[in-house]
Amino acid sequence: MNKTQIDNSRWHWFILAAVLVIGFVAGGYWYDQHQYQLVRNAEYKELKAVSCLKINQISDWRNEVLFDAKVYAQSLLFSGAIVGLLKKPENIALKDKIIEGWNLIRVNDGFSNVILVGLDGSVKLSLESNGVKLISYEKKLVQKTIRTGAAVFSDLFRCLPSGAIRIDVMAPVAGNSGRPIAALILRIDPKNDLYPLLDFWPTSSESSQTYILREERGEFVLLNKLRSAPQRELFKRLPLSQITKQNIEKILNDEGFFEGEDSRGVNVVAHISQVPETGWIMVCQVDKSEILADARYHAHLIGIVVFLLILVTFVGSAFIHRHKRAKIYERLFRAEKERNDLLEEFRITLYSIGDGVISMDENGRIRHMNPVAERLTGWSEADARDKPLREVFHIINEKTRENLESPDGRVIQKEGIVRLPADTLLIARDGTEHPIADSAAPINKEKDKLTGIVVVFSDVAAERKTQRDLQISEERYRNFFMEDITGDFISTPDGKLLDCNPAYASILGFESVEEAKQHNTADFYPAPEIRDEFLELLNRERRIKNYELEMHRCDGNSIYVIENVIGEFDAHDNLVEIHGYLFDITERKKLEMQFLQAQKMEAVGRLAGGVAHDFNNMLSVILGYSDILLLEGDKPCTDFNDELLEIKKAAQRSANLTRQLLAFARKQVIVPTVMDINDSVEGILKMLRRLIGEDIDLVWKPGRDVWKVKMDPSQIDQILANLLVNARDAIDGAGKVTIETENAIFDQSYCDSHLGFVPGEYVLMSVSDDGCGMDEITLAKIFEPFFTTKEQGKGTGLGLATVYGIVKQNNGFINVYSEPGKGTKFSIYIPRFNETKMAAFQKEPMPETVKGGTETILLVEDDMQILNMARQMLEDLGYMVLSADTPTEGLHIAETYSWHIDLLITDVILPEISGRDLVKKLSAIMPGLKCIYMSGYTANTIAHRGVLEEGINFLQKPFSRNQLASKVRNVLDS
Repeated sequence: MNKTQIDNSRWHWFILAAVLVIGFVAGGYWYDQHQYQLVRNAEYKELKAVSCLKINQISDWRNEVLFDAKVYAQSLLFSGAIVGLLKKPENIALKDKIIEGWNLIRVNDGFSNVILVGLDGSVKLSLESNGVKLISYEKKLVQKTIRTGAAVFSDLFRCLPSGAIRIDVMAPVAGNSGRPIAALILRIDPKNDLYPLLDFWPTSSESSQTYILREERGEFVLLNKLRSAPQRELFKRLPLSQITKQNIEKILNDEGFFEGEDSRGVNVVAHISQVPETGWIMVCQVDKSEILADARYHAHLIGIVVFLLILVTFVGSAFIHRHKRAKIYERLFRAEKERNDLLEEFRITLYSIGDGVISMDENGRIRHMNPVAERLTGWSEADARDKPLREVFHIINEKTRENLESPDGRVIQKEGIVRLPADTLLIARDGTEHPIADSAAPINKEKDKLTGIVVVFSDVAAERKTQRDLQISEERYRNFFMEDITGDFISTPDGKLLDCNPAYASILGFESVEEAKQHNTADFYPAPEIRDEFLELLNRERRIKNYELEMHRCDGNSIYVIENVIGEFDAHDNLVEIHGYLFDITERKKLEMQFLQAQKMEAVGRLAGGVAHDFNNMLSVILGYSDILLLEGDKPCTDFNDELLEIKKAAQRSANLTRQLLAFARKQVIVPTVMDINDSVEGILKMLRRLIGEDIDLVWKPGRDVWKVKMDPSQIDQILANLLVNARDAIDGAGKVTIETENAIFDQSYCDSHLGFVPGEYVLMSVSDDGCGMDEITLAKIFEPFFTTKEQGKGTGLGLATVYGIVKQNNGFINVYSEPGKGTKFSIYIPRFNETKMAAFQKEPMPETVKGGTETILLVEDDMQILNMARQMLEDLGYMVLSADTPTEGLHIAETYSWHIDLLITDVILPEISGRDLVKKLSAIMPGLKCIYMSGYTANTIAHRGVLEEGINFLQKPFSRNQLASKVRNVLDS
């Protein structure tokens, strides 16, 4: 080989080394960028998921508060109280009542203040007594909610005079005419509701923070405290860098990512999006240094490896080239030297590799270890030489902590390359653990002759941590999906269910997710056109929030749900997937309907009670004067006795009608007694059989050992008479009516699943017939007064209303089952009487003859017609009557009258003070004064829920002359 050939060989080695260097650099750069992109994409996905989670939480909280404001403002009880307060602002009792209700709202819902403002924005009432004033911004919102009639959610602002940051939610309060008369403001402290949502971060992060901004005159205002600068004052201009501001302005109408410096001058990665239905911009950011920490570590490691490979390449090339030249000039002399050079080359290469390398002889005893192997195992090459590999290279399974077989033994058995499991841990000499990935291979000098074994391994702690974090993140979000209490699902536009969680399957009545996936979601909609409208709305809006609709479960039962969905669209704007969740609101719907029905029945009851009270006063005058005229036989009017009797009969029939109204309104006066309900039913069976006629068979099935109940026996008669009359009219021709009694016990678990039931022990009395039955529309109205299905003139519509009032007055409840053509069954539950000692109340017997007297009676009644009539009746009976039409006048008579007053007769409801308070004041003047109360209903003044208190003498309006005379004589003689 000449000099030219040697120079050419030198250039060949130089070109090869350059190609290798370029290849190492390019490969290292590509691998570094690939790892960087993987880490970056994973962190971006997590950042976007956190932003979406926070926005959904804020939207759900905002909608819940708006719903609360609307419910409280539109409550009939609340609006009625507000109407009364605006008419009479000086009514302290009404103010206290409203404040008491507001305090419950503040305690239950966490509002900082509740405010009532007038149409002009002036504060009418507030929970805080420190002079609350509305700023102009709030007054504009008040005008907006009054003008639109909708609930309004304010932005963050400083309230007066405290200067605290608050949010107002307001809704209009409607008067009796349905027009707004005021506005209700629910004031929220964002430190308790909004800021905790922003501070929460679902993953472990040291630099993460969330803040919200709003745009004002081309600048952005910070609306919450920064984690990196908690001392920054709110509502101050945020000094954003130019790149941050440009990015925010660029995506005000959309969401997206940006990288750049924030107000601290720190490079960050952030996700910016708008909070729906608000002027807020949410920024979720993490320091870029934290996100890319793993990527930088990989880059450094790759750089070291590439550098070492380049170094090895040049060193190896140099030694090879030197060896070649030495071989040409000193072939024979350098024969032994060549072997030594090769060994030196192996040693240098071995020690320069970035991975740990251990070489062994054919028996598995260590010959060489490079520095990386020394560092990871904790053994020096000198200490480890000639030792078995299993003594130095101690490996276990990371999950099971079980020892793994030494790789040299597996190589000897397999006589090929082997790799360790992915979860291998290397236990160093000092106990330190290193996650490693390695392989072992045989060294064959000649074919099929094993001369040694080499193990190559590397520390993969960073890679394994990244993989583990990714698995944890994926598992966390999968668990969130599967354990969410709402019904999460993913489907195609044609209804094919791609995935769902157990809650979705449970809502629609399936036993498992797999069973739910076998059904098309379109089948759950009540009609195809409803499904089409839903898809049309989704294609137009891209997402649907709080979509309330009725759906059918797999068993055919209807449920009410709220559906929130987001559409996934392809590049051609075609809907390809639907992501969403369902929330079952069936029970809430039932409670709303039950609450509205209870409100309606309560309002009708108050109306019926008031009408009956005023009507009783007029009937008292008619009946009283009819008795007076009928008893005055020596006057010309005796020629009209027949006509007077007809007037009296008509008044008595009207009085019966008012008693039915009072029974429905639970304002009739009753005298309950402890009784056996079986005895009471058996006592009126003959009357009931005559009532329904001979064509209808009345079957009586009394229960054994039925418990005692405490109620007025006449109410049992009223219940059965009304129910059997309805049963008779429902049967066409011959039929059967059955009356049954038995004991019934309801526990809490049963009552939780049956609306209207209350836990306890009851006596059940049921009345069933085989008549025409009723449909659902009729069943919903049967207890309303004056509702009837009978022909005009054949029913008052008060029968079942009377039954309902009696049952409620006795703390019971009633259940009705009926189907068209299958008859009807009324089940009435009366509470069991458990007291060991009982006081028997008996009705006063009516005397056969009317007796008068000469005692002095003080009569107080604000209705002049009743006052004059009662005074005339009493004077005709021989009594000395002192009359007064006001409590003040009655007190004046009692104080100035020089003789003894034997009896006081007073109306319960008087204009100045109640009859009960008048009795207390007169009793202080005249101890032992006897008293008789009279009224159309008791209004809970002298009775509780219409049950007369023991020792109270009561005269029900309207009353006859005989009833008045009997009651007065009995009280005076007692």
